[in-house]
Amino acid sequence: MRVRVMLLCLFVALAVTAGCNRTAAGQDHGTDDSTTTGAALVQEPAGAVGGVLGQTAAAAPSQLVHGKDGAEMVLVPAGKFVMGAPDQHYDQRPVHEMSTGAFYIDKLEVTNAQYKKFVDATSHPVPYLGADFAREYNWIDGTYPPGKEDYPVVLVDWDDATAYAEWAGKRLPTEAEWEKAARGLNGQIFPWGDELDVTRMNTWEAGPGHTTPVGSYPQGASPYSVADMAGNVWEWTADWFDRYPGNDDVSKHYGNTYRVLRGSSWGNVIKYARGSNRHWVEPWTKSTLIGFRCAISFEKP
Repeated sequence: MRVRVMLLCLFVALAVTAGCNRTAAGQDHGTDDSTTTGAALVQEPAGAVGGVLGQTAAAAPSQLVHGKDGAEMVLVPAGKFVMGAPDQHYDQRPVHEMSTGAFYIDKLEVTNAQYKKFVDATSHPVPYLGADFAREYNWIDGTYPPGKEDYPVVLVDWDDATAYAEWAGKRLPTEAEWEKAARGLNGQIFPWGDELDVTRMNTWEAGPGHTTPVGSYPQGASPYSVADMAGNVWEWTADWFDRYPGNDDVSKHYGNTYRVLRGSSWGNVIKYARGSNRHWVEPWTKSTLIGFRCAISFEKP
């Protein structure tokens, strides 16, 4: 019998404070040195980028296959977009205009198979949590659960995700990059548009009650063809949790204490799957609900 515990909606209850004495101070890896002009990537045949909601990126292929971890990556061109939501939680306000440089982002969440390449190459500790609820996700004898190669890797904290990204020559996306890739330029509510449709995402209401293989909901893709940005697993971003420009709210949670998660998960209700939604947890949090994807800055040759 499948048991869905409502505390999953507050999934911090599933987190284990492994390595509580470890801090992320001084480790802001998200703004940085993972830049490409294409040399480190294997290019796939791709059409013109122009036309993704009116933006272009000259001389840049719209899709790439990364040479290190084999991930498909899609281009999000430089430019402005609408970020935030006027009618949601205080930390999503105000709606404001942001701008990003051009960047590539993984089309899919990092899988167990990809993470194993990293573990095998670096001897990094495998995802594991000594709790009953994590049993079906734990890695045993140095590898992921049988048949789960295409499922998103979970039980990884912020440092684990960052270590993988650095090994792959990438980085975690910033909050702004993540939201732009998920919502497009005009701030639509969900990756596919403004209409609620539970069949387009793996969330509490209509999902199977666990993670699903990455890319299982192609109809839920974003304007840039990025998949699983609503549901399946929460995704680590590079940023600390802080107020938006123009937000005068006072919260003890702001500052260099919590990292931001985006995208919601299989164990959360629909409202958390909105593209503007922000969640914050300690960087050492490990959960069956948390995974990640990577990004790379793009500079024109």
